[in-house]
Amino acid sequence: MALTKLFFSLDEIALNLADMSFYDIGSVHRAESGNWSGWEEAKQYLEILCDHVEDLQLRTKNDSVFLFEPIDNFVSNRSVIHTISDDPLEQFPPFPIDTKNTKIGLDEIKNWCLKHNLRPSFLFSDSPTPTSELQSFEPHNDLMSELALLLKGEHQHQAEELKIAINAWYQASLLIRNNEGSKSYLKLISTQIEKISPKLSKATLDRIAKVSNWNKKGNGIENN
Repeated sequence: MALTKLFFSLDEIALNLADMSFYDIGSVHRAESGNWSGWEEAKQYLEILCDHVEDLQLRTKNDSVFLFEPIDNFVSNRSVIHTISDDPLEQFPPFPIDTKNTKIGLDEIKNWCLKHNLRPSFLFSDSPTPTSELQSFEPHNDLMSELALLLKGEHQHQAEELKIAINAWYQASLLIRNNEGSKSYLKLISTQIEKISPKLSKATLDRIAKVSNWNKKGNGIENN
């Protein structure tokens, strides 16, 4: 019989909404400190969650809020518990709310997500997974021909950023398999993108690098 989790910490919710592993990382602050791919999105979600806890749009477990430091004008009809973290990475947290110990009930966070048009798979079992439609996919000759036209810049529906992403991914993959290049994957892939298209804006370069990154657990190099 499957067990249903009844409460989620603010960190766990934010990381899952950003498609990051709470069990591998532990907190948004650790994701940021370790420069894990996706930490910016997780931090944005955490800021919103904290704001909504503060103004009572989100009810917490037992109406209790754990705080590292007092918050001016904080709603006083809830139980406030002051905490001190023993984790060196959490000594100077980005939020006054203790986001690891302040928790939200399952039904509460589900209703909040639906209100904001979110259906994350960690809460809704009927949500499609990103790879569910690709599991039985096999490339065929027509697709390879279309890709060849794309990579040559001759496709009738030419997507230049997609062309750059595929070429940069391929070059980075070769360098990693040959134990060459930077030990930081994001730096490596960014370098390849700059070589291919040196006039890209930083925002565009970062977007293409994120799409090309197969290692979503951080900046380290995977050897497989």
